[in-house]
Amino acid sequence: YSLLKSCMHRNLIIILLLNFIINSLLCNVKYVLHFSENEIIQLIVGCELDEETNTSVGYALYGNNGEDYIEIDLKRDTWIATNPKAAAITKKWNENKSRNVFWKTMLQEDCPNFLKLFWRYGQPYITRKVFLLQKNSSSPVTCLSTGFFPENSNMFWRKDGEEIHEGVKHGDILPNGDGSFQMSVDLQVLSIPHEDWERYECVFKLSGVQNYVVTKLVKETIRSNVIEDEGMKTFDLLHYYALKL
Repeated sequence: YSLLKSCMHRNLIIILLLNFIINSLLCNVKYVLHFSENEIIQLIVGCELDEETNTSVGYALYGNNGEDYIEIDLKRDTWIATNPKAAAITKKWNENKSRNVFWKTMLQEDCPNFLKLFWRYGQPYITRKVFLLQKNSSSPVTCLSTGFFPENSNMFWRKDGEEIHEGVKHGDILPNGDGSFQMSVDLQVLSIPHEDWERYECVFKLSGVQNYVVTKLVKETIRSNVIEDEGMKTFDLLHYYALKL
């Protein structure tokens, strides 16, 4: 929602077009199947884009009163009846080759292009953030990534470019209040000489995204809730650590 809101001034025409297409498709199936006003028709339509492989997967599924009804098979360019009641309309739709071409184009070309456009304009608002946190000098350093979506992701510590497991503790993926997610991974630093800290890095990898977020273990960048003698600004991390209790 925040992404669409932020991009609304640039993408209003696209959003209105998508709403028009979806509403038209719903009205069309309701008319063709002679559903009454009390019938509930659902449509799930969309696509997923993998930035690493530059491939996309499109999908379209109709539902009726909470039950699966019809879905599209893009590999065979046909509609499949997932409910016996949909056999007749599925046969009719598959006879209309131009209609199937429209759906294939929309799901495999138009939808990924829309997705790239939304990502381009909305990236500043949905870019994940990574912080280094530490309660006190004897506590492990926590690498926290927050604000990412979807939840499929990987996070780890590495030394000299190689992933390490000793002294590392992975936290769970937790939901944020805005629909995004957060995760953390701890590194025990008591046994690490300070001169070796910069050999360590926290790496965050979001599924389907090419770039890694790499954060070096540098003392000056670590946020702490400890009051320093020099009067450094403190950070309120009570909310974060409450989640870890």
